[in-house]
Amino acid sequence: MQTRKQAEKNELQNTPLTQGQVLKLAREYKETKAELVKMMPEAICYIKEKPYLRKSGIRWLATHAGISTKILNHEKERHGKDSDKLTWRFWVVATAPNGRQMEAVGACCSDEKKKEQWHGKLENDCMAIAQTRATNRAVLDLLGGGDVSAEEMSGDEE
Repeated sequence: MQTRKQAEKNELQNTPLTQGQVLKLAREYKETKAELVKMMPEAICYIKEKPYLRKSGIRWLATHAGISTKILNHEKERHGKDSDKLTWRFWVVATAPNGRQMEAVGACCSDEKKKEQWHGKLENDCMAIAQTRATNRAVLDLLGGGDVSAEEMSGDEE
C-alpha cells in the first residue's frame, strides 16, 4: 500500500502540475533561496551589484530539494601534441526525488582568464572547475529558478 507521500510523488512524476502547484513550488524556491542568503551570506557573491549563488549555496538548495547528482562521463582534451593547453569536460545528471532528471555539461580550459588577468590554470583546477560547472548547471536547471552560478559569471571557483 502506498503512503500519501509516495502517491504525491508518483502523481508529480506522472502528471503535469497545475498552475497553483507550479506557483507554490516557485514561491517555495524563492523563499528558501532568500532565507539561505540571509543565513549564509558567503553562499552568494555580487557581480556588477547582482547577487549570484556560489557553489555552496547551490549545494544547500540541492540538499533542501533532495536532489542527487552523478557524473556520467568526463574527458580531458589536450590541444596539440606539444601544447600545455587542455580542456576538461564533465557530464553530470541531477535527479529529483520524483525521478525527474536534468543533464548538463561543464568545461574548463587551462588558458581561461581569471578576474580579467592572465592566470594559466593547473590541470587539477581545470578538472574541478569543469565538474563544478556541470553540477551547478544540472542542479539549477532541475530547480528551474533561472539562476546562473557565481562560478559561471566570474570564471572563478570558491
